[in-house]
Formats: sequence, structure tokens, C-alpha cells
Amino acid sequence: MVLLVTAGTRDEAEKLGEGLLEAGLGTRGSVIPAIHSFWLEAGDIKRGHEALLLVTTTAGHEPEAREFIRRNHSFDEPHVVTLSTGAVT
Repeated sequence: MVLLVTAGTRDEAEKLGEGLLEAGLGTRGSVIPAIHSFWLEAGDIKRGHEALLLVTTTAGHEPEAREFIRRNHSFDEPHVVTLSTGAVT
């Protein structure tokens, strides 16, 4: 499984990814350092620059990895997308 997590900065994305690996909740991480995001907030469209963390985990670790992200993220409600992957040989 791959978790996609937006973060406020590249440093935060790297710290989250490294923390997941150190906790045994992830096996590999990558950071896309600059993405342009937009979202609805109180009926208005907001825009900003963020970083995107992609981290590989297992189905068994996914709930705990999401909780780790929630506890360690600077956002009150971090955005996390889970993608299921197939094995590559």
C-alpha cells in the first residue's frame, strides 16, 4: 500500500516519512518537494504550496501509520490517501 500525504513543507514531509520508517510502519518513502494545492475552506477556494510524501506500508500497518501521521502532522486534519498496490516481480 502507498500513503499519499500532503505536508506544509519538504522538511515536514521528510520527517514524517523518516518517522514512519523508524517506527517500523513504512518501508520506503519519497517526497515531491513542491506541489500547488487548492481546497475549500469556509466556502472559499484557498491555494498554497505544499510537499507530497509517498510512503509504502502494508495493509496491516496502514491504520497505525495513519494514526502516526495524525499525531505528528502540523495540520489539524492531515489529508492522507491510501492506494492499494499489486506486487511487482
